Amino acid sequence: MPNSTIWNSIKTTIDQYDKDIVKINPSFAPKQRDIIELIDFYWMNRFRDGEFDSTGFKKSFYNIVLNPSEVASKMIDLDTKDVKIVAEDGQSYYPSWIMSKDFKVWAKDRKNKDDKTFGQLLNEIVYKFPKYGHILVKKAKDTIHLVPFQNIRNKQDARNFMETDVLIEKHEYTAYQLRKQGWDKTDQIISKYTKDGKIVIYEAHGDIENSNYNYFIIPEGGDNDDIMFFDKKDREDIYKELKWDDIPGRAMGRGTPERLFEAQIAKNQNENFLRTGLRWSSKHIFQTRDDTMAKNLITQIENGDVLTVLSEITAVPLEERNLPAYKLADDKWDRNTADLTFAYNQVRGENPPSGTPLGTSILQTNMSTQFYDLKREDLGMFLKDILNDWIIPSFKSQKGKKHGLMLGEFDEDEL
Repeated sequence: MPNSTIWNSIKTTIDQYDKDIVKINPSFAPKQRDIIELIDFYWMNRFRDGEFDSTGFKKSFYNIVLNPSEVASKMIDLDTKDVKIVAEDGQSYYPSWIMSKDFKVWAKDRKNKDDKTFGQLLNEIVYKFPKYGHILVKKAKDTIHLVPFQNIRNKQDARNFMETDVLIEKHEYTAYQLRKQGWDKTDQIISKYTKDGKIVIYEAHGDIENSNYNYFIIPEGGDNDDIMFFDKKDREDIYKELKWDDIPGRAMGRGTPERLFEAQIAKNQNENFLRTGLRWSSKHIFQTRDDTMAKNLITQIENGDVLTVLSEITAVPLEERNLPAYKLADDKWDRNTADLTFAYNQVRGENPPSGTPLGTSILQTNMSTQFYDLKREDLGMFLKDILNDWIIPSFKSQKGKKHGLMLGEFDEDEL
């Protein structure tokens, strides 16, 4: 039976995660949770520190992270049709060919407990990989899914999540959801730890002091009698991870939005400086030396009125005189965004800027293709491990019995 220090060890990791900072991170997002939060805010066109400026004027968010991230997803896209089962040297080609056809049907139709097919899981991986710069895939019983980084608690300066001392997932369940998990002591935990209709459960893997086990499921603040499940497991049997950019000195990788943090801040500043200027230049203000002229020319003067004044009425010049500077700044940060993400106009399906030489366009396209080919290759090798270790064994066990398979037409590349 595990030692009663289980929750204390887990709580220590959680407290360190909440207070520790990583020096290599941006000063405005020094913690792992800050980076994840900023990505989520930017994804939804929101400012982390408030939507209004000091005058109460709503700030504008000029999103530059969304498009390059989706371009990256498009360039590394993998589908079930890309999974090919081949015969080893000396083996017959036909069993592997039939198995490949069978797997494609199974991958598109068979759903796990998360109500997702393998094809849908692939789409989710491709979509979130460049967004967060990291993917953590988990196998739980017959379910394979992505772990939300918002739920992770870990040692932030570890080399990766697999090497952090204790890897923790936070779950919030309703009573109905918790009962579906199939863990022990469910009714006891529900009656004891329900707060605002939710029960907070922590799932922890790592070496715990004075314990022969390394995998625990326990409610927040629970004691020894509240442990719902414990076991000894290899972390590699539960999790697999892959980074977009591997940043030495921290566990989490770096994705496209984080590459563009500085550019996004500068773009928003430039946009809001421009809007503030336009806010003034849209006003019509007049001046005169006649102190008897105390009227609002918009609301108090009718069309055709003749004014008799002691001094002329002149408009106050408020027009914007700095538009070329704004354009210069915009163009500079647009180039920086494309250079950082390889999301050039040609890759996005747009025409390059006027005057761009053909040779430059071809070179930029080739550079982008080679960059994303490298990321796609990394993702392919990662998915190959998941297929060999988790997916194919599950597929073979379910398809081992006699069954029918409609092969349909031959693929063009197999004729």
